[in-house]
Amino acid sequence: MNDMLKKTSITVAFLLLAVLCCGAGTWKIHPFFNANKLENIYDTGDKVYLLNGGCLFQYDKATSSFTALNQQNVLSDSRISQIYFDWENRMLFVAYYNSNIDVIDSIGHVTNLSNMKDNIAKIHNYTFNEENELDSYVGRAIRDINFGKGKAYVAAGYGFVVIDERTLRVEKNYEAKQTVTINSVALMGDTLLVLTDNRCYYGSPGDSDPIANYKSSAGVFSDCKLYPINGQSVFVYGASNGLYKYSFSSGTPKLTRLSTNVVSNVQKSSNGFIVNYETKSYSVFDENGSSGSSETSTLSRASAYPLGDGTIWVLDAGGLHVSGSSDCHKINGTTTDRPHWLKYNAELDRLYAGESGPIISIYTSTSVPNVINTYDGTNWENATAYVAPGAGYEFVFSPNDAHTYVRASWNNGLFKVKDNVKITNYTTTNSKIRRYKPTPAFDKYGNLWVVGSFKVNNDDENNSCVVLPKAKFAKVNSLKGDWFVPTSLRDLTTGSMQRSRFIVASKNNLKIFSDCDFLKGYFSGHIMCWDNGVEDPTVDNYRFVSLGKFLDQNHKVIDWRYLSHFEEDKDGMIWAGHTLGVFFFDPEGVFDEFPHAVRPTIGTGYLCEGHTVYDIGVDRDNNKWIASNNGVYFVSPDGSEVYDHFTAENSDLPSNTVYSVECDTLNGRVYAFTDNGLVEYVPNGDVAALNFNDVYVLPNPVEPDFTSLIKIGNLMEHSYVTITDGDGNIVAQLGPAMGYVLWDGCGTDGDRVPSGVYNIYAAQGGQPTTTGTPQATVIIIK
Repeated sequence: MNDMLKKTSITVAFLLLAVLCCGAGTWKIHPFFNANKLENIYDTGDKVYLLNGGCLFQYDKATSSFTALNQQNVLSDSRISQIYFDWENRMLFVAYYNSNIDVIDSIGHVTNLSNMKDNIAKIHNYTFNEENELDSYVGRAIRDINFGKGKAYVAAGYGFVVIDERTLRVEKNYEAKQTVTINSVALMGDTLLVLTDNRCYYGSPGDSDPIANYKSSAGVFSDCKLYPINGQSVFVYGASNGLYKYSFSSGTPKLTRLSTNVVSNVQKSSNGFIVNYETKSYSVFDENGSSGSSETSTLSRASAYPLGDGTIWVLDAGGLHVSGSSDCHKINGTTTDRPHWLKYNAELDRLYAGESGPIISIYTSTSVPNVINTYDGTNWENATAYVAPGAGYEFVFSPNDAHTYVRASWNNGLFKVKDNVKITNYTTTNSKIRRYKPTPAFDKYGNLWVVGSFKVNNDDENNSCVVLPKAKFAKVNSLKGDWFVPTSLRDLTTGSMQRSRFIVASKNNLKIFSDCDFLKGYFSGHIMCWDNGVEDPTVDNYRFVSLGKFLDQNHKVIDWRYLSHFEEDKDGMIWAGHTLGVFFFDPEGVFDEFPHAVRPTIGTGYLCEGHTVYDIGVDRDNNKWIASNNGVYFVSPDGSEVYDHFTAENSDLPSNTVYSVECDTLNGRVYAFTDNGLVEYVPNGDVAALNFNDVYVLPNPVEPDFTSLIKIGNLMEHSYVTITDGDGNIVAQLGPAMGYVLWDGCGTDGDRVPSGVYNIYAAQGGQPTTTGTPQATVIIIK
């Protein structure tokens, strides 16, 4: 079977299997790994857990594979604030911003301590919504967790909670009656230490009111934490206080400074302690808390299993590895936690995801570094082609070369990239554009149009709109004289461009632009359209119109405030999302005396009425996927029928605030960026499994009249599959896969395999061995 025929049959079979599986799709969370957001790492023996920017990963040493743990598989909540490890009982405590706690035991079983959240919320007077979730997040109510003698001591600001680790029930909930903030609680031998902003209290663990009855020692302990060394001393570390050894061996507690570096966390190792610093380096201290060796490698976190052989695992920009080894295990995820700009390139079958520059009321930072990732359906790659503070905006691909795109930066002009390599940076020195978010779009002939922001200073030319003819765009180096300024477009008015949207209609080559920058007060939010009716953009005979309103199908005025997005569908209609809903219009009617648009009607109201529509995607069947502040709407081609409305309450969508959506028009996937991460809609619900316990085959048995592809599902991330016959001969090898593979039922010779029982073996990271018990079997009837 040739490759093209296989690809075609796979696409058809995929559609058949989606129906056969009879399941609504699933939103799969895509993890991210950013070396600048390393938070914590724990070696727990057979596994290593690491927290990066709120994402929790589990690394299995036996299979050399990562699994992202989240609310879709084993965890009970999102927004992780910190993780803590009790090495004596091999329990990992996962704390959330809303004071919820999950406990992961040594075999990976998760227990939720929801009563913790309830107790803390009541004391803080938090309110819950109908889904029993906190209405708002107000910071880390759980400040620290320490362990000792089978108990977990949870410092919660207002007081502390003691949890019996055997039953995982709250044994004590102490609320300080005095006006103090309890930052950390630790058991030092038979003495309990309670740390507030300016005192350390110490006494018997059984005392009913430690703050009132304990002895205390004064100090500056704001935001500080404790970590036990032995029965007579503890470490004290804080946001700006460095690292101290606090000794209670004499009558008067004594603080000894060990380091001026800001400490992230302290943890037990097999022969002492590992101290991780905020500078992303770490030190190793001996069992008495005395300074030992120091590692100066930057951007790193380290951990060693206290009951192990002393091996130190290090997490740094290269990935996870054993200290001293260059063999790094990389996380398959994005390298940014806010890939707002999504663009699917159908010709390359690849998704582009980019860090966002400033967007009013969404992102405001002008110092965020530019990050670009690509995704091929299985693997993420860092495709950042240039450095530009303030990040970037939409990807605009050349219609003449799918490998080339242009992307605006916030204050460094435009960047031209080919095959993930920067070709040119268009700036005020080599072009006639303005440097502050110049918004680009290609017309259908390959001419590059750029609309500029308001005039910033005297060095900027007064060019609201310029065009680079396709022949000039093909040049490697750009000159100012290559750019043409249509004088008939002087009426085009722009603001600061943070919200600007620009699209060219393929139907009639009409240029459509809007800059609804109300906060700056420069512009009224009109939609501006123009074209000269010919291929040559230097023919300065442009027909121009500025639209402040449309009439809908009922001859009522369509009003909008901020226009968030333009999207062209497969019928050539231009869909517009705005803060009051959605509408679409025919670009051939914009020059009419009374331009009309359609507001899709749902029941007695309008689609998305009253909700902010941030983005719109068009799938291969011309259905629309609408990202809003009320989840994702999946609607019919004309928007008159809502097929599904995905929210955080009725689906695996991690948030109702969805900023962007993009459709994979070849494979039927949909990607969405929410304020709680990037997700992918898998049509048949095949999210990767956590183990191989429930691998299945569909159909099974395979009847003679079944000529489609056989599905092997419930696989783990990065799985490989080997299929053998009854004699142990390998007939097929597949992978890597993210949750399932499709087998054509053929052997290595390309022919349909004979009737019989076939064994299916699966493993992560490489082809599995074919000995032992298979993960599944399938009966083939020829």
